[in-house]
Amino acid sequence: MKKIFFCILIFFTYSIYAGDNDLLHEYTLLYTDLLNLRTWGYKSFYNGELNRADGYIHISQGAIEMTEVRFDCALVGEGFFKIRLADDSEAYTRSGNFRVDQNGTITTSQGYPLYETICLGETFLPDSFTITKDHSMYVSTVDTNNTITRSQLGRLLTYKIPNEYLEHYEDAIYTIKETADYEEEITFDNYLIQGSLELSNYALLPVVIRMYYILSLLDENVIPHIEFKKELLKIQIENLSNTEEILPFIHYDY
Repeated sequence: MKKIFFCILIFFTYSIYAGDNDLLHEYTLLYTDLLNLRTWGYKSFYNGELNRADGYIHISQGAIEMTEVRFDCALVGEGFFKIRLADDSEAYTRSGNFRVDQNGTITTSQGYPLYETICLGETFLPDSFTITKDHSMYVSTVDTNNTITRSQLGRLLTYKIPNEYLEHYEDAIYTIKETADYEEEITFDNYLIQGSLELSNYALLPVVIRMYYILSLLDENVIPHIEFKKELLKIQIENLSNTEEILPFIHYDY
């Protein structure tokens, strides 16, 4: 009888521990979302249909914001830009706030170049750079005789990546899971808007409510300073609730 009781105790202890680990993992994913709320092109872990982070990158479209910066480019529709990381490996992003380095090469804001390198040259005219909806890129250059030449650089390629193959790398950058058996596919089933950027694709209120709920189930042994973090989230929820209807976000498991 004592042996049976001991086995039952171990089972429930393990279940509670496993449950805490699951909640802690979800909290970490939601915290990543929170950190990247204002990261252009960020794709959230939060699943609005389930009202929780389920471990997948959700690639729904984010809202578009006009910036009027010539090298900013919003992607509307499916797909990702392909970039080259510092170790020469490939990665993908929808953060189109591109920049031009000292060599005239188009890079992300973090300095990663496009995987198919696009170089504008050293004598390009910044105000002449154009990206069309169909991905074509044009730029004008000036030579030593002050002759201006208009050239097509090629097309800014985008790639179709199913969300189950993606894992978060940093900011709005994603890599392919090592276990994924996937062949990339170029897609033009989208269009580009120059002078615009895509916002992150989740609403803040349901995420912070879910985070608060998770913290209410855990204790200091799992997450330090838990009461302080709950208080910060509570303030955030109260502030958001002044402008947003809260009831649609609390009908799941609260």
